[in-house]
Amino acid sequence: MTDLGVDTFRSRLDLITWDAFRLSNGGTQSGATITGGEPAFAGRHFLGGTGFLWGHGEATDCAKNPSPTNIAALNLLTPAIAPMQAAFTSRQRLTGSLGKIYGAVDGKAVCTRLAAAIAAGEFSLPAAGRVAVWLNVDPTAALSADYWAGWADQVNNFAINSSGSPPLLPFRACIQCRFQLVSGKLRPDAQVVTALTTARTAWPGSNTTSHACWADAPTTATPDWAVFSGGPVPLIWRTAHGFSHPGSALDNHFDVDVANPGGTVPKATDFMLQTEAWQPNLPERGNYGIINQDKVTAGQLAAVQAAAMPAMEDDSNHYLIPAAEVAYIGRYLQPSVSPAGVHVVTRPEVEMISKAGLDTFIIWEDRSAIHANQNIGYFTTANGKIDGDTAFAYCGDVLRQPPHTTVFFTVDNFDPADSPTATAKPAILAYIAAVKKAQDDYVAKNPDRPYLIGLYTNGQVLQWCYENGDLDMFWQSASTGTHMNGFPNRPWYHANRWQYSFDALFQTAGWTALKGADPDADWADGGRWNLRDPLLIDLEEISQLTTALAHGATFGQFGNLVLPKLP
Repeated sequence: MTDLGVDTFRSRLDLITWDAFRLSNGGTQSGATITGGEPAFAGRHFLGGTGFLWGHGEATDCAKNPSPTNIAALNLLTPAIAPMQAAFTSRQRLTGSLGKIYGAVDGKAVCTRLAAAIAAGEFSLPAAGRVAVWLNVDPTAALSADYWAGWADQVNNFAINSSGSPPLLPFRACIQCRFQLVSGKLRPDAQVVTALTTARTAWPGSNTTSHACWADAPTTATPDWAVFSGGPVPLIWRTAHGFSHPGSALDNHFDVDVANPGGTVPKATDFMLQTEAWQPNLPERGNYGIINQDKVTAGQLAAVQAAAMPAMEDDSNHYLIPAAEVAYIGRYLQPSVSPAGVHVVTRPEVEMISKAGLDTFIIWEDRSAIHANQNIGYFTTANGKIDGDTAFAYCGDVLRQPPHTTVFFTVDNFDPADSPTATAKPAILAYIAAVKKAQDDYVAKNPDRPYLIGLYTNGQVLQWCYENGDLDMFWQSASTGTHMNGFPNRPWYHANRWQYSFDALFQTAGWTALKGADPDADWADGGRWNLRDPLLIDLEEISQLTTALAHGATFGQFGNLVLPKLP
């Protein structure tokens, strides 16, 4: 039997109405109830693209059935997820060592996100123990052999450490690309085949193997796998862009895929992440840290490291958060706060935090926003552009924050009860859209620094932004209003990060190593980072060399780095 699946980068799984698809996929209807017909799998982007990256828990009905004390009550929308990285057009075409490092950075980033979701219990590995990770190739830009070599080597060799067992290498690099009809047969894009073939000879010390392909070749005919020739037989075939069914309009939220049923290739669903009934309500699986508005000194950092965080109740007194070492320190960019240098994190400060073995994450919050948040008038397109331009430039050009990490913005102390939804929602979404435009503009000029956008606010505002698609990371505030921020929506069911209490309660619980710090938790994918990654050191070195090249240096060999010829 053919497994019919979907892939979507224009929506999230839990926002789609599946009735027409389920009926066309063998589901039966009795009255208003449809039984069966769920997609056998869903392809989702975990990195890259223009929005709607994977959100925690979206393969479940947690939004309609929040059961934080009873995970078993949740229902799954699909049993398997095919993890994908969207195409980075400006990065996938670069050659030489820069192209290879870009590929390596991207491959490591997508695998790190997948490993975090597995560790949190959102996914489990299939029985085969191996997961196909798909790189989507932009057909309008050449895929360089160097980028593929870096990406594939990182994916194929990415290790997940399991307690008491040898490290697992669960991921397999795979290609999703356009297939073209040539002499009546579908064949993979010739330039992709060339890149994969060249990578093996150009980088013999790297694991450049492509383990499978996913064909993008829409057709109106009944799928006939005999039409593929002149290359590897795909595991998955994207047969339609959008979904149509007799009696229903085109649904453009997702594309339709068919898994190869033949016995000559593996079963695609055997190499996908298995979904679990999950909400971010398992404190023992969290990673704990602090948020500090003021500059952290060396003495304070030493005190933080010497004092484990105590066990304490969250602000709503529903969860006992276990004692733990501090894993990270969140720091602010508040340029309008006086005195200067206290409320703006600096490069030496993040170097100090990284050297101490801790991570950090960055929060932009201009002082005028702090005073204006109760007034929805602050959230405008103009202010979104100013905040986005300033924050991304500082994080990228001054902090040299690593690629694929998050810059958090804030809608702080705002309760939707203070402004009608009809006023507040479009204002906040317009502000975030302007931040997204600023992000795109920055990355266009600085392809070495693609960043994610996060937001700190209450659950109701997070839900608005989750549905809109411009945000990548969701950080729920500690405030306990009735607007999706109280129990059972605490933590909110798609949260990447959770501020679970305040400094005053923190000190009451016995932790006084750094006064003014609020406790926080994430599930290992909360946008935090450090500067110790060897890949980042290589990236910095070759970025400096490329800058020198742009100022008159000649092409050539610099140590073991080959400067690229920019397209």
